[in-house]
Amino acid sequence: MIVDNNIFNNQNCWSSLTSLNLNRCITINDTSILTITNQSPLLETLILAMCTDISDESVITIAQRLKNLKNIDLTKCTQISDRGVIEIAKQCKQNLNRLILVSCTQVTDASIIEVANQCSSLIHLDLSQCEKITDQSLLKVSQGLRQLRILCMEECIITDVGVSSLGEISEGYGCQYLEVIKFGYCRFISDSSLMKLAFGCPFVSNLDLSQCSNLITPRAIRSAIKAWPRLHTLRLRGYQSLTNESIVESTPLKLKTVNLSWCSNMEDSALIRFLKQCTAIENLDISKCPKITDNSLESILDSCPSIRVINVYGCKEISSFTVQKLSSLGKAIYR
Repeated sequence: MIVDNNIFNNQNCWSSLTSLNLNRCITINDTSILTITNQSPLLETLILAMCTDISDESVITIAQRLKNLKNIDLTKCTQISDRGVIEIAKQCKQNLNRLILVSCTQVTDASIIEVANQCSSLIHLDLSQCEKITDQSLLKVSQGLRQLRILCMEECIITDVGVSSLGEISEGYGCQYLEVIKFGYCRFISDSSLMKLAFGCPFVSNLDLSQCSNLITPRAIRSAIKAWPRLHTLRLRGYQSLTNESIVESTPLKLKTVNLSWCSNMEDSALIRFLKQCTAIENLDISKCPKITDNSLESILDSCPSIRVINVYGCKEISSFTVQKLSSLGKAIYR
């Protein structure tokens, strides 16, 4: 942690710097940013996550002075508003590759629309927990950020209107190169937009729909998984519509990391069928699934030779004997 601005006095150290990580450096403030941008004009990557004392003045200075800026992380910089983000968009334009604004709660659609209009080379956008972001941002993202690979919008108030536009390739919209989609806790997404993503974004390898509502059915999840042969990570934490119906068809999958924790209605039959089609799985979280029993863990031994880590915390129907059996085979069991 940087505690003294005197560290910037050695100009030779800083003049050629291209990447700087100040994550959790809580004493960094607007004065510090003035010094950094003055002494390190070649910076391409700047991480200011949880530097809560910086304001729009800092972000404007960064945008105007760092002409090579490609990546900026402003996670939980809660003083940042549209004013700062719009300046980044206007100054960085097509240089910008990565913009992280997690929990920047003052940011609204106005600045994200400007980002979509100006920053066509952006490949990573994280707006998670930005509570003022709506479908209006997504509609512009789908038009202007066609090269996007990673999109995270957890806990944003978005609906099928915005999400569907990401997969509307034939309509002149769409982010067909998306690989990572994180829409956890977005409770207004239904089957229709998931199907648009499945067929318009064929390269998805990482999907998070944690705590999605019953507007998304197991049938739609099955169809989406089938459409994404590269999918290796799936998170459906808290998906209450998963009962005894499988979310996979008969085609073997390449999934390696799966989180089905807090799926409190999921039964052994659904999990066992799932595991039989996911033989490459390495990390499985089924914590807080009260209906899962020893039968599912026995199926893991039969179906998933690559499994390394299993979380069964809160699974009261799983016995100590089965846990010890898996542990003796070199599996990491969390209970």
